Amino acid sequence: MLRVSLPVVAIAVMSVSASATPPIAMTNVTVLPMTGDTARLPNHTVIVEGDRIVRVGPANETIVPDGARIIDGRGRFLMPGLCDMHVHIEDATEITLYGAYGITTVLNMRGLPCHLRWRDEIAAGDRFGPTLYTTGDYVDGYPASMSPMMSLADDEAIRAAIKRQAEEGYDLVKVYSELTAEQLAVVGEAARRHGLAVTGHTSDNYSLEHALGSGQINVAHTDQLFRFLDGPRDEARERQLARALRDANATVTTSIAIYVMNAKHFEDLEAILAQPEARRLHPALLQPWRRENHRFLRRGQAEYERQTKRNAELLRFTKVLHEEGVPLLLGTDASTVGAYPGWSVYEELHELVAAGLSPAEALATATSIPGAFVRRHIDPDAWLGAIRAGYRADLVLLEDDPLRDVDAVRRPIGVMLRGDWHPRADLDSRLRDVEQLCADLTPAVLAFEGHIRTGDLDAARVVFDEARRRHPGAMLFQHYWLYFYGFAYLYDGRELTTDPEKLRDAVALYEMYAQTFPDYHSAHSMLGRAYAAAGRGDDAASAFRRALAIAPGYAYAEAALAELIPVAPDEPEDAEPDPDESANAPAAASPDPAPKRVQLPAPEGPHPVGTVTYEWQDPTRRCAASPHGGDLRTIVVQIWYPAANADAPNAPYSALSADYRHVDGNARLRPPFAAMATPSPLVVISPGRGVERYGYTTIAEELASRGYVVASVDMPELGWVIYADGLVVRPNPAFQPSRELMSGPYEKVDAFFEPATAMGLRDLQLAWSNLRRLNDADPSGRLTGRIDVTNTGVFGHSLGGRIAGAFAEANENVRAYISMEGIAPRRARMAGLPMPVAMMCSSGTLPYAMDNYQTLIDGRRETVFMVELRSFGHNSVTDFPVATPSQFDYEIEPRAGLLTSVAIVRDFFDVHLKGQGDFGAAGDRLANVVITEHAAQRDGPNRRP
Repeated sequence: MLRVSLPVVAIAVMSVSASATPPIAMTNVTVLPMTGDTARLPNHTVIVEGDRIVRVGPANETIVPDGARIIDGRGRFLMPGLCDMHVHIEDATEITLYGAYGITTVLNMRGLPCHLRWRDEIAAGDRFGPTLYTTGDYVDGYPASMSPMMSLADDEAIRAAIKRQAEEGYDLVKVYSELTAEQLAVVGEAARRHGLAVTGHTSDNYSLEHALGSGQINVAHTDQLFRFLDGPRDEARERQLARALRDANATVTTSIAIYVMNAKHFEDLEAILAQPEARRLHPALLQPWRRENHRFLRRGQAEYERQTKRNAELLRFTKVLHEEGVPLLLGTDASTVGAYPGWSVYEELHELVAAGLSPAEALATATSIPGAFVRRHIDPDAWLGAIRAGYRADLVLLEDDPLRDVDAVRRPIGVMLRGDWHPRADLDSRLRDVEQLCADLTPAVLAFEGHIRTGDLDAARVVFDEARRRHPGAMLFQHYWLYFYGFAYLYDGRELTTDPEKLRDAVALYEMYAQTFPDYHSAHSMLGRAYAAAGRGDDAASAFRRALAIAPGYAYAEAALAELIPVAPDEPEDAEPDPDESANAPAAASPDPAPKRVQLPAPEGPHPVGTVTYEWQDPTRRCAASPHGGDLRTIVVQIWYPAANADAPNAPYSALSADYRHVDGNARLRPPFAAMATPSPLVVISPGRGVERYGYTTIAEELASRGYVVASVDMPELGWVIYADGLVVRPNPAFQPSRELMSGPYEKVDAFFEPATAMGLRDLQLAWSNLRRLNDADPSGRLTGRIDVTNTGVFGHSLGGRIAGAFAEANENVRAYISMEGIAPRRARMAGLPMPVAMMCSSGTLPYAMDNYQTLIDGRRETVFMVELRSFGHNSVTDFPVATPSQFDYEIEPRAGLLTSVAIVRDFFDVHLKGQGDFGAAGDRLANVVITEHAAQRDGPNRRP
């Protein structure tokens, strides 16, 4: 009963929150509610507010709200939006096709970082398309079914992969066919621990009963069950198998039409490729459909006869599963060869009726049954798949009754996606846009393929670069096609080639592959293999590490990397080692091959801590290295905040850098925000040169536990940045000062750091502006109205301290500023800063610091605190001496140094952002700390919270 009442609660919430958007009334329509029977509700009205259905009732009894948009459904039929529960989205155009065809929910069955981005963009209303759920990347054994798949060699790698998928927000775990029985059991146990269900393929390595007992709740293709039906078809065995699935509450995904269509390819492929649906499929995805690339057609008549026979068995067995009560999920496997995205759902429904299901039963596989599956295994609050009050407003309006003829779904008059109405004209416009883009790209795709086949890699590169100049990020080949076609360049038979021309071409080919698919671990792994064969060991190691940053534990990359001896990068001849760089490099080998786990100090505030990470682009600035194949400058911002509870999964300390996998923080991944009486003060962290944003996690968690929102900013070229797609950007050596420079006149030092300061200032401004936007309207709702951006503090370390000072000067909302050994502060411009300032410095740098800070002290408008940290080191304020103590030789014990630094930062911001406590007295109670206060000289306007 409690579950039934939940949608009603959602009505109340939505009717308040959606007041800015006029309601929509579908009037005088025949409603097909899909609530478990074949009911038709003629002459009904459906009221939608926001993204929810709020009322369904007879037209003459249902009051239409004032100001509602009226859509007359007279003579028409309204059904829930359709679901495709097995898709493989490789390009964003496919997302548009699903929405335009009335497919309002999809389950992507191989998840990569791009799918998480697309999912969030759809949810935020920034991208047209269906609600997207996604598994993580395949979990397969070693060797894998195919080497591009996520291949894991041992139990620990499996556990780590599933933990990571849960932390990154994937919805399900998908297994493939080369896991052992023992490994599948490990998958099931790890998935349960992290709150994920298991879907996927079956295997010859274990029985169906073992798969179900290990926790697999879905078989991703009906024909995956055939391996358990040995010998001639035995209906008694089939029904026994079906009852085992039913009794385990497992589902089966259908995917019949793709096989039927592939058989038709033998009969008249050219006619099929002349259909409008082919013109709307990205030409790179259409590549393996064409006759010269078609893997089934190459096998000849015997393959056609095999598929025809198998398809008849598939239809019959599908009916057996249905008759025995196994819940069937409609899935198409699009855009795999034979399944057009979106359109293939219509074909699948047609085949289900051909198998013996009634139209209503077939439609249930695409509406109510997927809805129940999503609520049970993905999101208990996702009410979809029916037309009832409280359900998500995913609707399709039709001319004809699909309960009489299921093919009526092919002709939608309009589609509603999460409450947004799209009439036929809008859907047609979107289809034309996709068709035009595909037409524009087709000549380049065909030319590129032709050059690859003839061995002209230089010409292929010209086509590639020009196409991506005209269409940024354009895909000119299907990823499996080029992955395997490249073997012709990289190998002679089964041996790596030694031909220098072929190796040059192999490198060029796989560089384009990795540039096109930056989210694919296999792209970087193959590029590493090409580099290694060409004798470029350092480049190979970098590529393999990037593959492992995307997919830690990927066995092929781990094995290849183990065979290499990476070449250490050269430092500039006169460069002085930057103290920030001692703890950073993602590619550096740990001195301890198996470091012990390190738990960072627990925060002391009253709130649990949540964290979420964003990548934000600056559309006005270019960058030589940018994620996802683009060229816009992109910062990474990690946010910590007070959480409502600690129920969410633990957040990884460093999700992408292998150097700190042994470190555990205390934050949870994306929990709800705590209930607070007032918005939280904002603290922005500007990291030191070469220090990643997460190096200040202990400080951030402590502040967040006390009610602050904290944002730490990774800035490309100024520090190490590892993006979600695995791209690693090193600090720019141009910003590394020489020893001679640092010991020279201040004016030269100041001039040297000014370009980096200007770059970092714009990055902090970009971060602050996006934080303000999140406060105004966070698509997730998590941070909306939670941040007091007018009450901002900034903390900077080393070069980040100098940048933080520039930000404090430029942003009138900054009320307090801390610098830890900020390099060469801008003397003249910092004098008279209108906010309290704390300058932290270790004893060894105090004379240098005082020389630089004296102008600030003499010209102060607000109070300036000099904080001497005796026995501390430059990085004592970071987590790194605690995480990797062997890399630091500071006099103070690492944990003591970190906790003291945390206390200083916390107490300073408590006084100057919250008005609590006495910072000057902190030196009396903290060991090894001396605080000298230079009182305010109030001769001008000052910033106070």
